[in-house]
Amino acid sequence: MVTQNGCTEMSPCYSVDQTGINELTSNNLLVFPNPTSDKVSVTWDGSISYIEITDVRGRLLNRVEVSDVNKIQLDLEAYRSGVYLLRVVGDNGSTVIDLIKQ
Repeated sequence: MVTQNGCTEMSPCYSVDQTGINELTSNNLLVFPNPTSDKVSVTWDGSISYIEITDVRGRLLNRVEVSDVNKIQLDLEAYRSGVYLLRVVGDNGSTVIDLIKQ
């Protein structure tokens, strides 16, 4: 049994650092309305490369390339009610937002 830095285990303990995962935080990202019944607006400052919508299982449902704009409207009317993941990817990393379709 090994005890190291307050961690007790049957093998040596290792610290896990989540480097390499950059979260997009400086772009003043807004997603509204959320929840929505049909359309959702996404606004931001700075540079965004693309926006993806996936279901909770990770299946890609839509990918929108974005250039030279700071607002886009996504039509979710054809989607079933439920929770979707909106992934916004920019130069400084990415962020994922839960999107609720009523």
